[in-house]
Amino acid sequence: MASILTQLAQEKSAGELRTMSNESLKWLMAKIADVRGVRVAKGISNEKVRQVNKFILGGLYCFYYNPKGKTDLPYYDQFPMVLALERYNDGFLGLNFHYLPIKY
Repeated sequence: MASILTQLAQEKSAGELRTMSNESLKWLMAKIADVRGVRVAKGISNEKVRQVNKFILGGLYCFYYNPKGKTDLPYYDQFPMVLALERYNDGFLGLNFHYLPIKY
């Protein structure tokens, strides 16, 4: 049985696939823009996102990140997906899955 991607490639022209890819990218960017206003400090608040009232170590959190010293950073992840590892008085330590190599 052919994979869905193989089947799609056989049924659509290269131009149609490019158009579909552009539409998919536009959809993804719109979804990110919807969530972009989310801030995490004492929890997450957004109509489309479940609000977190309790921060749990080992929990997986997504949020919009705007670092204080961003002008000094070569790059940073604006929408990290983080596994919370340690809690501090002024924040937490977490593993950002977006920085892991794809094979992991």
